[in-house]
Amino acid sequence: MKKIVGMSLGILATTGYVNCFATTLKQQSVEEIRKVEKEKGIELGLLEAIAQIESKFSPYVVNACGRGHTFKSAAEAAKFVKEKQKQGYRNISVGLMQLHVPSHRHHFKSLEQMCEIKSNVAYSAKLFKKLKRNAGSNEAAVERYHSPDPAARERYKTRVFGAWAKIKLKRKNELQQISTSPKTYEVKPENKIEKSKIRPAFSPAGMVRKK
Repeated sequence: MKKIVGMSLGILATTGYVNCFATTLKQQSVEEIRKVEKEKGIELGLLEAIAQIESKFSPYVVNACGRGHTFKSAAEAAKFVKEKQKQGYRNISVGLMQLHVPSHRHHFKSLEQMCEIKSNVAYSAKLFKKLKRNAGSNEAAVERYHSPDPAARERYKTRVFGAWAKIKLKRKNELQQISTSPKTYEVKPENKIEKSKIRPAFSPAGMVRKK
């Protein structure tokens, strides 16, 4: 019985650690995306919506021929990609923004760098801006980010813009909560002087007065 309880506690502790680790990675990913959106002048939430559809904010996910594999680090993800390439796989996408390896690998120093959160997001932002500049609109850029197939493009655009609408609403509500939250001020206690510590002071006329 004790052994079973111990095993259960161990499983719960491990599960809690994994969930916490995943949450931290997601927060880190979203923060990096929002920072890059602001720096690169991309409409707030749009890159975030693409990441949500592409990877669900899982930064070290690898999609090999339509099947997703999640890892704990960029090094693990890159190692898996190399193994799949040796097996003859070519249609592979990696990272938070799901960059297509055959199309974009040459823009990175290594596969590990391509899988890292910061470099993956930074390159994706640059790519999206280029697509928008060439295509002329966010809608067309989103379509071209995903696929050359017209039908797949349209479905993808619908999903991304649906996610974007929800993200914008969520951010709007967050800003409203911040602006309407009551401000708190620290009230310092008054300095009280004990009666026993008050010393009499003699006036020039010889009359006693108290401070």
